[in-house]
Amino acid sequence: MKIILLLFVSTLSIKAFSQSWNQITDFPGPSRDDGVSFRIYPNQTICGSGRDAGFNVTSDFYVFDLGQETWDSRASLPDSCVRQYATSFSTGFNGTGFVFGGVNGAGVELNDLWRFGATPWGSGGWINFQSLPSVGRSGSSSFMIGPYKAYIIGGKNQSVTTETEVWEYEITNDSWTQKNDLPFSGIWRGVSFVDDTTGYIGLGIDSAGVANSDFYRYLPTTDQWELIPQLSMSARSYVSHAQIGDGVYLYGGADSLGNYLNTFERINLPSLTIDILTPFPAEARKGTMAFASNDDLYITTGVTATNRLSETWVAAHVIGLDDLDESYIQVFQSGNELEIKTDQDIRSIEIISMDGRTVKSKRNEANRRISIRDVESGVYLWHILSEGGRRFSGRIFVN
Repeated sequence: MKIILLLFVSTLSIKAFSQSWNQITDFPGPSRDDGVSFRIYPNQTICGSGRDAGFNVTSDFYVFDLGQETWDSRASLPDSCVRQYATSFSTGFNGTGFVFGGVNGAGVELNDLWRFGATPWGSGGWINFQSLPSVGRSGSSSFMIGPYKAYIIGGKNQSVTTETEVWEYEITNDSWTQKNDLPFSGIWRGVSFVDDTTGYIGLGIDSAGVANSDFYRYLPTTDQWELIPQLSMSARSYVSHAQIGDGVYLYGGADSLGNYLNTFERINLPSLTIDILTPFPAEARKGTMAFASNDDLYITTGVTATNRLSETWVAAHVIGLDDLDESYIQVFQSGNELEIKTDQDIRSIEIISMDGRTVKSKRNEANRRISIRDVESGVYLWHILSEGGRRFSGRIFVN
C-alpha cells in the first residue's frame, strides 16, 4: 500500500499583467544563439559571443542603450577567444563585467576569465584575468553575492561530463577558491539569480542528459546547498532569464523532449511563487540573450526550430502595474488522491515523473481529484491546465 509521506500544500498565485511584447531594432551583428549579456551602466548592457548562422563561433560584442533602445559596437574579444555557452557576471554599474569559459570553435572547453572595462563615451576593452584553476567548461551558471564575489557553478567539461564543482571568484584580488560541490549530479545551461545574500540555480540539464525541474539555493555563510521543494517548474533548459529587483523573469528554452517554448514567467523571490505572464507572440526560440531595465525585459538573438536570429524584443512594463487579475490554486495530497482547490476551471491534470514521463493524466476534471493509488514510490510533478490556458505546477512526494 502506498503511503503519502506528508500532507503537502502547494499554493500558486497566477497574475495577468498588462505588459506587452514589441519588436525593436535588430541585434547589429550576425544572427546567433547562446551568447552572453551583462549590464555595465544603468542605461547600458553588453551582448555578444555565441554561434552564428554560418556555424562560426564568435567574439564580437555590442552595447544596447536601454533609454534609447538602440545598438552600437564595442570592442570584441581577441579573435583567438571566440566562444559559445560562456557565462557572465557584472560588478554593478561601474562600466565593467566579466565573461567566463564556454567552448571555442574547435570544441575546446575554456577556463579563461575576461574583464570588460568601459567609459561612457569610450569603446571599452578586454583584460585577461586569472583562469579557473580547474578544467575548462561551458554552460556554467553564475551569480554574484555582494559586490566582490562571483560564483561559477557546474557546466560541461571536455569529457562531456556535467560538473558538480562550485568555485568562488574574489574580484578584489583576482583569486579562485573551490567551495563544496553541488549535492546533485551537476547542471548545464541552467538559470541562476540572487536574493540578497542567497544564490539560486535551477532547471538546465543534469549528468544523464535529463532536463531538470528543481531549484536549489546556496548559503555562502555555511557553504551549503539546499533543495527548494515549493519552487518547481516544468523541466527545461536553454532558458533566458534576467532579474529586476526581487523578480526573476524567464523566457523560452527547450523542454525535456527538445520542443522549443514560448513561455514567459516570473519567480517572486520573497514568496517563491510563480506568475504566468503574457506569452511571447512570435516563433518559439531558445538560447536568446536576456537583460532588463528597471521596468522592461529584453530578449535578443536565439534560435528557432529552423533559423538563428538577430531579432530584439521587449516586454514592456513587466513590473509596477496593478494586477488585472489574480487567481490561486492549492493542491493537497490526501490519502491516495490528489485534491485541487482553485477558482479556475480545470481543463487537464497530469502527474509527471522526474524523467519527464506522464504517469497519470485526466481531462475535464470536474470533481478536481485524481487517484495516485497506483503511482510508484518517488517524487513527481503535477501540472494543471486551466480552461483559460494557464498552467500551474508543483511537486508531490509518494511512498
